[in-house]
Amino acid sequence: RQWQGAGTLSMGRTAIPCRFDADTIWLGFPAMAVQPCPVPTWANELLGTAPNGCALAGGDSGYLVLEMAPGTALESLPRPGDALAQHTTRALVITCRASGDAARARENIRLRYFAPQYGVAEDAATGSAMRVLAPYWQQAGLGPTLTALQSSAQGGLLHSRVAEGTTWIGGRVDMDGTTEPADA
Repeated sequence: RQWQGAGTLSMGRTAIPCRFDADTIWLGFPAMAVQPCPVPTWANELLGTAPNGCALAGGDSGYLVLEMAPGTALESLPRPGDALAQHTTRALVITCRASGDAARARENIRLRYFAPQYGVAEDAATGSAMRVLAPYWQQAGLGPTLTALQSSAQGGLLHSRVAEGTTWIGGRVDMDGTTEPADA
């Protein structure tokens, strides 16, 4: 409630730079390499439609990005469920460029995130997916700044900025009133 500047989020031995900008909290992560790859043959079977592109990020347990046609109604795609683990150990990030109806949130892209093999059938708002999508879409020509609508049932609006080897992930943080700081 009181913090409104730059700082560091400390988690064990990891220190993540943080910034506060209006009503958005930004966390800075080292940029990830994203490499294009062929679309897996199983993707069409699992989603019921063929992706336009594909990329990998992270190690064998990292991320698989499937790019759908611009304006695809991602919310209508089926959840891959446990069948995903039969094909990959990677978390699945499905994305597309936003179409003209995106004006309500001014998003550039949309996404969904699935990792049932790790106990996450579908995540509502996924900052780690934005860490991957920021360089992916920058390579595709969308530039260093993105706004994304996560097309999960709950939805979530996420932001990213790529600058000087850091991918900044931002989102609005609302206090839920359930906890109070120890020294308010």
